[in-house]
Amino acid sequence: IGKRGGNFRSTAGLYDLYGPVRLCDTPISERGFVGLGCGAAMTGTRPVIDFMFADFVLDAVGEIVNQIAKMQYMSSGRLKMPILLRGCIGVGHSAATHHSGNYYPMYAHFPGLRVVVPSTPYDAKGLMIRALNCDDPVIFLEHREVMGLKGNVPAEDYEIEFGK
Repeated sequence: IGKRGGNFRSTAGLYDLYGPVRLCDTPISERGFVGLGCGAAMTGTRPVIDFMFADFVLDAVGEIVNQIAKMQYMSSGRLKMPILLRGCIGVGHSAATHHSGNYYPMYAHFPGLRVVVPSTPYDAKGLMIRALNCDDPVIFLEHREVMGLKGNVPAEDYEIEFGK
């Protein structure tokens, strides 16, 4: 996310709005920043982890599947896991094969995770707002072709319920 606005400039302006206390660039260590996000969610914050390319979510699959997805169950619901893991999927320009995977079907099989893949700009905004407000862990995967689409999107906030 950081000062540059993310790899695809999809978070441009957030650093200026929220500053370095709430937003930070980290070294590229997926297991590390997912582990930090897991701990932060357990303490009641709502971390957003940006993988840039969702292929690298696989580097943190242990933390996601064995900690984040199971924590609410292991704590009998006492702990919530309001964490948002986001990344870009799909073939694109200059992406090479290790930046072009679509692994969302795999994540749909792990209990405790919500997997979101918007298909329009309208859906992307409404589902993102829902994901940010959700008390469950959400993997939000944005196809690079959808990220560049233009569409009719209301200025006001709105949520789209998952599965609708």
